[in-house]
Order: sequence, then C-alpha cells, then structure tokens
Amino acid sequence: MARGERDEAIRQIEDRQYAAELLDDGYEVVGKYGIAFCGKDCLVKFED
Repeated sequence: MARGERDEAIRQIEDRQYAAELLDDGYEVVGKYGIAFCGKDCLVKFED
C-alpha cells in the first residue's frame, strides 16, 4: 500500500519535472525523495 504511494511520489516529481529548474540553475545532481506514511510506519525511496 504505502510502497505504491512512495513510488507514485517519485513519478510525480519526474512527470512534473520539478528538478528541471535546479538543473538549469547549474546543479549537477538533484535527488528525488518519495515518502509515504502508513500509521506509524514511514517508507522512503531516493533516486538521483
């Protein structure tokens, strides 16, 4: 359940190209975090 939401957060970052402006400003690496909460649990996914 939360894993799908975590992966969806990463897809949303990519689809909406949130990193593009930072890359245009000269940043060489932009990390993307997908975070999902389920009760007291938290799942985090990182992609660069």
